[in-house]
Amino acid sequence: MICPSCGSSGVMYDRERGELVCTSCGLVIYDRMPAEGGGQRREEVEGGWIDLTRHDLGMGSEIGRARAESPAALSRIRRMRLMHGRVKAWSWKDRSARAVMIEIEGLCRELSLPRSVRTEACVLYRRLLASRLTRGRDTRIVVPVLVTLACRRIGLPRSEKEMVGAMVSRYGLEERTARRIFRRFLTTFRKELGVETETGVEDYLARFLTQLRASHETSEAARRLLERSAARIRSRSPVSLSAALIYLGAKISGEGLSVRRIAKVTGVSPSSISSGARFVERLLARG
Repeated sequence: MICPSCGSSGVMYDRERGELVCTSCGLVIYDRMPAEGGGQRREEVEGGWIDLTRHDLGMGSEIGRARAESPAALSRIRRMRLMHGRVKAWSWKDRSARAVMIEIEGLCRELSLPRSVRTEACVLYRRLLASRLTRGRDTRIVVPVLVTLACRRIGLPRSEKEMVGAMVSRYGLEERTARRIFRRFLTTFRKELGVETETGVEDYLARFLTQLRASHETSEAARRLLERSAARIRSRSPVSLSAALIYLGAKISGEGLSVRRIAKVTGVSPSSISSGARFVERLLARG
């Protein structure tokens, strides 16, 4: 099959999502095909393997590690591996793509994220490259934004505070500046890529309840509050809403969960938790 956008023949079938995707420009040609199974997004096309987490799609050859007794032979093998790596990423575009995908892998490993997130982030990066949205943008901001969008698209709850904290610790950025640029990039990329996020209040609520080791009564009370107000609170931040629901649930159950403790775990300020709780209480009071 030929891609109608760029004319490339590198079209692969994503069994996990049931999509036909162009590996050159990232265009989703068809997205209603029946999906097959799960597992890693590593596709077999015409007898070969395509790995979306590699800049060359895993189609290049590899020089293995041979056992040699002679130091001279080991030195030759090391030089061969070095030159082979340079040849595989000969152009600046390939070198840039490889560097970004290595950074995606490192950030996902640091945050203990599964391979599916890494693969999704690499797919989004290829779409950014095709749209030329990465030009002039700092890779240290682009990579965390892509990982965040990948997490939300798959349905894994990761808060802004976690991503900004990883940016500060990994790249040494100033927290206030990193948060401001992160939010701007996130809004731009989400709009340009048309990414529909699947992470909702339920996902954050379950995660934060586990981290806080909340009692069964608090968990049930928070979930009942969510069910009663779910249809009217979708316009607000799911992270702050989940924190507010936990706070109200703890009040109903009588568990001693303070606002500061909830704020420390969720990354939401105490004032935002209090205002969110008042907002939910007003909604419930109206019936």
